[in-house]
Amino acid sequence: MPWIQSIGAAAAVSDYDRDGDLDLYVTSSRKGTANALWRNEGGLKFIDVGLEAGVAAVNDADGVSMDAAFADLDQDGDDDLYIVQWGKNRLFRNNGNGKFDDITDSSGTGDRSNGNAVLPFDYNLDGLVDLLVCNYFPAVDLTNLSTTRIMHDSFEAARNGGANVLYRNLGGLKFKTWPTS
Repeated sequence: MPWIQSIGAAAAVSDYDRDGDLDLYVTSSRKGTANALWRNEGGLKFIDVGLEAGVAAVNDADGVSMDAAFADLDQDGDDDLYIVQWGKNRLFRNNGNGKFDDITDSSGTGDRSNGNAVLPFDYNLDGLVDLLVCNYFPAVDLTNLSTTRIMHDSFEAARNGGANVLYRNLGGLKFKTWPTS
């Protein structure tokens, strides 16, 4: 866990509250610590509103944050937030009122394969933003290993790393992995 806690930090940028100022979501990978959603008040003044927005308390027994990205996944004009974790990834719907709801389970995006990155893009050009999650390790519980023999055989061309996951956006904040569905 000390190694995990020392490497995962990311920032995602969006005008999540649509006030014309870019806001920042900053992750921590230390279990029990909060991620921060820095709302831009203008004039280079930022206020952490992560707890009240519902996106701060995510580094828990289910995982620790490694990356995050904003994207309008439901085409309502508000950027939603996807957090990649070593553990269970999470999707938060932006309600448009400064608050987010965790819709991970209902959306089908709760991969537990120890991800390091997420890329939102429309891979199939259907007008809906899809999610590519790049996983570093296979789906193992990194906090309770039965063996330490999980490292990649090579950092340049690993064949035993985690499998990447492409979530196809079906609309209505529902996703299916591709090509299996």
